[in-house]
Amino acid sequence: MRNKNKFFVRSLPAVLLFVLLSPNVADAAQCSFARDLEEGSSGSDVKCLQQYLNGSGYTVSGSGAGSAGHETSTFYNLTKQAIKKWQSANGISATGYFGPISRQKYLSLVNSSVSTSSSNTTTSTASVTLSKTEIQAKINDILAQINKLKDQRSELATDKQETKAEAKESLADAEKSISDAQTKVDSAYSSGKQVDRSNEYLKDAREKLKDANRTYKKDNYSESLDLTDEVFDLVDKALTKIGITTISKTEAKEELDKAENTVKSAESKINEADNQGKAVDSSNDIIDDANTKFNQAETAYDNKDYIQTINLANEAENLADDAVDAIGESETVEAESAIDEAKTALNNAKNQLNGSNYSSADSYLSSARSSINEAKGSLASKYDDAIDDLIKARDYVDEADNYMDDDEYANAKNSVIDALDKLEDALDEF
Repeated sequence: MRNKNKFFVRSLPAVLLFVLLSPNVADAAQCSFARDLEEGSSGSDVKCLQQYLNGSGYTVSGSGAGSAGHETSTFYNLTKQAIKKWQSANGISATGYFGPISRQKYLSLVNSSVSTSSSNTTTSTASVTLSKTEIQAKINDILAQINKLKDQRSELATDKQETKAEAKESLADAEKSISDAQTKVDSAYSSGKQVDRSNEYLKDAREKLKDANRTYKKDNYSESLDLTDEVFDLVDKALTKIGITTISKTEAKEELDKAENTVKSAESKINEADNQGKAVDSSNDIIDDANTKFNQAETAYDNKDYIQTINLANEAENLADDAVDAIGESETVEAESAIDEAKTALNNAKNQLNGSNYSSADSYLSSARSSINEAKGSLASKYDDAIDDLIKARDYVDEADNYMDDDEYANAKNSVIDALDKLEDALDEF
């Protein structure tokens, strides 16, 4: 490492000179986007987008699939995170959804870059004369890029430490799961059950655990995690053979990741709909509930309660789907529902008055009054005409109540009918 650092220091003047004399250090990919791109998209345009992001300093992946020179045609979470960084740097809402706004920004950046490049190529290459100010500006730009690379390296180091901690914990969990499973298998054997196959699975699990420990010691933490996942699967198979059904850590993690992707995708769609001027209030309320469920699922996973993890993750997914379905819902939907409940209560009150069941009629009037108040409270002030109709409907309900106190049931029925008419007027205002 020391020799590499010396080489870097000695080479820096040459690198600086090269950059100073070059109009463009590296050209990012130029793409043609004919559609919006989001998590789950695939195609050559996705690959071009990854190439552009990598070439522009918003790395999709530091190594393997998605890294520079190894871009893929599939849009998954790494691509989304890189887009979010690019959006934040360019003054766009960081949703990870590459929609019309992002595509327009991309075109403006590329066109600006092409214009600058074209202008630079007309400059004479016979000699290059730069002022001290220009040289210092370019040096400052290079130093800024170096600092950016240092930050990225720091982030990678942090990620590696987190992966190391996760791998270490997983190794301990895997060892304990084998021990606990062996105890259960031995108990099953004492009860007269056939356990040969279970013991074979546990033997394989111990071998996998040894491999996981070896790769961990070689600092290959991701591979170590993959191997411990295989350990858990083998332990589950061993327990299944003696009639014990379990939910594996791997299964719980898959459901958790799936829920996270579903919730984030829903958030992107809601943000995009909001930018397009669509009603998203109901969607935002539902997606908040989805995030709450997802956070609870993460807590259950950390506590190794994998059954609860899957249950909560599924609830989060369902809520996320509901949030997307609610995009564009009328802001009066809550009021309309409450008015329908009030109408049902008033019709029941009228029927009870017809049957001389006055006590029941009074109860339905009370329910109608509550529903009318709920409808009124859910409406924005711009629906003032509908609000006035609801107030009049409530006054008729109060009037019917007073008539019933005076045993004037025919008049009470007429007031109920008048209240129903006002509720219809309120609905017409929507």
